[in-house]
Amino acid sequence: MKRELVIEAGEAADRIALLEDGDLAEAYLELKRHPSRVEGIYRGRVAGKTAGGDGFVEFGGGSTGFLNGRDLPMGSPALQEGQRLIVQVERDSFPGKLARLTARPRIAGRLAVFQPDGETVRAPRSLRDHPEVDTLIDAVDGSLLGEEGVVLRTRAADAGADAVVEEVRRLRGVWSSIRDMEDDTVLSPPVSPVESFLRDFPAGDWSQIVVTGGAVPFVRSCIGRWAPEAADRLAAHHRTAGPFAGMGLEDAWQAAFEPLVRLPSGGELIIEPTQALVAIDVNAGNAGQGPLHVNLEAAAAAAREIRLRNLSGQAVIDFISLPRGEDRNQVLRRLRERCAADRSVFVHGYSKLGLVELTRRRRRRSLPEARALLDAEDGD
Repeated sequence: MKRELVIEAGEAADRIALLEDGDLAEAYLELKRHPSRVEGIYRGRVAGKTAGGDGFVEFGGGSTGFLNGRDLPMGSPALQEGQRLIVQVERDSFPGKLARLTARPRIAGRLAVFQPDGETVRAPRSLRDHPEVDTLIDAVDGSLLGEEGVVLRTRAADAGADAVVEEVRRLRGVWSSIRDMEDDTVLSPPVSPVESFLRDFPAGDWSQIVVTGGAVPFVRSCIGRWAPEAADRLAAHHRTAGPFAGMGLEDAWQAAFEPLVRLPSGGELIIEPTQALVAIDVNAGNAGQGPLHVNLEAAAAAAREIRLRNLSGQAVIDFISLPRGEDRNQVLRRLRERCAADRSVFVHGYSKLGLVELTRRRRRRSLPEARALLDAEDGD
């Protein structure tokens, strides 16, 4: 797959777009005053606790996050008010919800994720049928010290056991440095969407990385750290019109904020994010096709829009009613096929009310949430 990364720096926010085979696949709005803190590691202080043993932890110079008591290191005593501990941000705050924290940090690399408090080596589903996976797991397991754990990444099998073991050794060193720091605030900075893309996708996939002048030094450093093989694909954009306009992305970007998505057949999706869940309604509209055809289009479009807008948490899709079970299953298969590229999504199936239920792991703010925060800043 050919991937392109486009970063357009702005005064209040940076716009970030991931293109796959020329189509806008993911989009982020990174606010300067409210940056994402995902994967950042901090030394925090327990400011309060619940009767169930969960905690409210102050971290990062004034922020407060929620720490579930189950996310403490194995064998740790119950939280105490005033206690100082190392926490990592798993999920950004969003309206009505504090940031989600864990006291069991994970240090991610290109080939593996190191867990200081893990006790096992796990392989993703994509590697479970690989002929070398058992050899790889045994090699990594033999390199672990004490109660460490590792989650292998898909590209680990192609890199080979020696490369993975070496990366685990390096990640262990990173964790040791973090753990021994005396700084009372940020122990390891958050990972931006740009860094995440460069780390998580193979360097060979990048056909170009387009960035406006002000962001060039940062992006160049990210490439050097995570994808040095792609250094020659960095292109600085110096024209008056930004890269979004120059590459014809403006219409797709603006459409990602609209609740109405028109389908090729004439049908429609209505996307309504709420605090409780994301509701997606499928309408036949002026479709000249039957309900099964419209629903199959809608399944593909819903999967695309959920990923593009970074919609997370619980979601329900109200497809056009289909009397035949075989047709309903075909729609469900199409949805699962199109969601397969998004590893954060799990499609549960039809509810008793006939709605399709799915969940998507929440980490960063959705595109609509980031836009609302930006609009609120403009109103200040």
